[in-house]
Amino acid sequence: MRKMITLNNGFQLPVLGYGTYRIKEPEIIKPLIEKALCTGYRLFDTAAVYQNEEYIGQVLQDKIRQGELKRENVFITSKL
Repeated sequence: MRKMITLNNGFQLPVLGYGTYRIKEPEIIKPLIEKALCTGYRLFDTAAVYQNEEYIGQVLQDKIRQGELKRENVFITSKL
């Protein structure tokens, strides 16, 4: 079971996340995110300055649409 932290509003967030800094190429993002999912990561950290938010979102959305992942089990943090 993944270790979670409970926020002040009662929402639970995974303690460990997958950082995506310096991952910009779409053809590299997909296999990395898929590997992270297989490893158990459910929290993905990104930022507007990384220029990869759209691609990460697409990979996760595809997994959700295909039924391989539930939306309520995926967390994305981003920064401006």
